[in-house]
Amino acid sequence: MRVCTVMPATIDTPHFEQSANYTGRKVVAMPPDYSPERVAKAVVDLVRHPHREVVVGPAGRALVRRARKNPALAERVMAKQTDKTHLSHDEAAPATHGTLHVPAPGEGAVHGGWGGRRGAGRGRCGTPDQP
Repeated sequence: MRVCTVMPATIDTPHFEQSANYTGRKVVAMPPDYSPERVAKAVVDLVRHPHREVVVGPAGRALVRRARKNPALAERVMAKQTDKTHLSHDEAAPATHGTLHVPAPGEGAVHGGWGGRRGAGRGRCGTPDQP
């Protein structure tokens, strides 16, 4: 038996709306975002051909390389990038506990509406296009 780790970059799923948030700012998918099918394919590929770890998406691979070379710098860059592109500067959000103790309402979804193809489908200011 082998243990394999899948490390996805930003994935177009509903978890941005379902996660706990105590920042006071709306959480948005940090570009580029990738489709959930891309992660599923990586998992299936690992079942067929196990590897110690797989990073999904070129942006994630670049971040891992940076973190291995200079972890402190990578953490500083990601902190700034998170503030700049992962937390809205235009929309406030109430504190939420997310789905830790209570499931999300509705039937559930795979896609979060962020585009899922390296940011394709984004509206202005990084918000998902409305259907």
